[in-house]
Amino acid sequence: MHNHAFQAGPANNPGAEVTPLHKPGRSKIDFEAINEAADGDRLGLLRKWFPNGQLNGKEYEVGNLEGDKGRSLKINVETGKWRDFEADQGGNDMISLYAAINKMKQGEAATQLAADIGMTNYGDGQPPARKPRNANKPTPSKPKPKAIMPVPDNAPAPSFIHTRHKKAPAKWTYRDSEGRILGYVCRFDLPEGKKDIRPYTYCGSGDGSSKWKWQAFPTPRPL
Repeated sequence: MHNHAFQAGPANNPGAEVTPLHKPGRSKIDFEAINEAADGDRLGLLRKWFPNGQLNGKEYEVGNLEGDKGRSLKINVETGKWRDFEADQGGNDMISLYAAINKMKQGEAATQLAADIGMTNYGDGQPPARKPRNANKPTPSKPKPKAIMPVPDNAPAPSFIHTRHKKAPAKWTYRDSEGRILGYVCRFDLPEGKKDIRPYTYCGSGDGSSKWKWQAFPTPRPL
């Protein structure tokens, strides 16, 4: 999914001024300088990291940090602030986004992002030896949660609360022929009289956990 082949700055322009990765007299990584360099091609990086995303006004939208299609993950292309509303995770800059994508610590992500965008001055003149964990190899697909139907008797009560729309003012219950609950469809009232209809199902993940999610019914869908 993620393509970290992007190179810019000194790597392709020998006459360009090199921005030091570390602040003079200090061993700490200069996060500010790395973020500023990444901000210079913020939209280009987003399109490389999330080819399934799309620009909607000031926000670049994609399904999640794995790069699936959708709109839950939103990145402001002017400020760099981002948030995945479905996963309830977010950050304020490109380093934090890069770290979340590659499951890295902030310092490691800053160093690798600097290398990716051509910031070649690493104090000793050598780039870091280790590449991002998913560089040059396909990202293994993470199993998506699957709706459990009918809903188990021991499942917790649904909250009907969406991270953006808050509590649903209206809902419809879907049942099988024996009257067991399969899931719900909820309606949210938006500004200007618009409506947003979303399915709400009880889903199980590959790690054995389960919870209510704003996820569609599997096909064939219940009537």
